[in-house]
Formats: sequence, C-alpha cells, structure tokens
Amino acid sequence: MIFKGYSHFPNIISPTVGEGLANILLAIYHACPPVAVAFVGCFTPFLVFFGMNNALYPLQFILMSEVGSDPLICAGMVAANMAVAGACFAASRVEKNLDDKSVAVSAGVTALCSVTEPGVYGVLFTKRFPLIGAMVGGGIGGIIAGLTGMTQYVITACSFIAFPAYISPDGSFTNLWLALGVMAISVVVGFIATLAVSKRFAAAK
Repeated sequence: MIFKGYSHFPNIISPTVGEGLANILLAIYHACPPVAVAFVGCFTPFLVFFGMNNALYPLQFILMSEVGSDPLICAGMVAANMAVAGACFAASRVEKNLDDKSVAVSAGVTALCSVTEPGVYGVLFTKRFPLIGAMVGGGIGGIIAGLTGMTQYVITACSFIAFPAYISPDGSFTNLWLALGVMAISVVVGFIATLAVSKRFAAAK
C-alpha cells in the first residue's frame, strides 16, 4: 500500500525524537510495508520501556486521515502485545520462584488486553530472555501483518478484546480473520521463542 498524499508527510519532520521516528517509519513503510510493520512489532517493547510509544499517536492520526485505517502502528503493536503475552506465559513456565511465576502470568494476561507495561518492566527487561522471545514473536507477527495488509480501523486497544476494530466498514470479516491469525501466531511464536532462548540462557550459566 502506498499512502495517498505521501509527498506531504516530509512537512511534519521536526527535531523531536518521536516525530523523527514517525517519519522514519513512514519512509520505511513507503518502501516496504512488511519491514516497517515488523520493526514496530519487534521494537515496541523498547518504545514502551522508554515511554516512546505515545509519541506515535500523531502518525496514527495521519494514517487514519490518509487511508482510513492504521496498517502500520496498530498492526505492528497488536503483534508486539500478543508476543509479550506469549513471552510472559513462557517465562511463567520457566521460573521456579512462585512470586516470579505469579508476576509473569498476570503480566501475560494484561498483555493480552493490550497493557504491556507490567510485562515489559516486570518480566521482559528483568529476565532478558523473554525480551528476545517477545521481539521474535512481534517481528514475525508484524511481517505477516504487513504482507497480508492487515489493518485496524479504529484507534483503540491493540488486542483481541478490541476485535470490532478490525472489521471493515463495508462489513467484510476478512481483515478480522487476518488480525486474529496474526494475534495467535504472535502469541505462539513469542511463547516458543522464549522457551527456546531460556534453554540457551540456562546452558550458558
């Protein structure tokens, strides 16, 4: 997909890091959509960790205005959020400490509902191996979302609880099925990748 009026986007460039990142993502998406969506899916945990995820809201509004949906930020973030959930659930399987297990499970549940801060701060960046698993799951989910053109028609929670946001205004459910598929794949890949990485971490100790 190529944005209508893409030539106007360079006008929003500013010195701020957030807007600079937004312009870079737009440029990448213009050149190769799957790569841009995969970037969002892979690195959203870092954006959340540094509080940069909110800086992308203006870009979402631009996308909504130009193409009537968000096939970039929301598409990548839903993959990222579900991958974080999968990584947290895998971490709960690996951890032996009961408190750590409890934190990981609860963080996984909140991530399924699009709230990833507990997982990012309490699991991913404290244990490291779940971070790698979440990045893998989010990246793969993002690639699939970009390749299939999956999009989100309303700016809302990026998770399965906001499933109506993926239903096309014309009543078609094709995009919804694509979105649910991306979510499922992201959870599963995030889970499996985290388990695989945890074994390497354990072997390295």
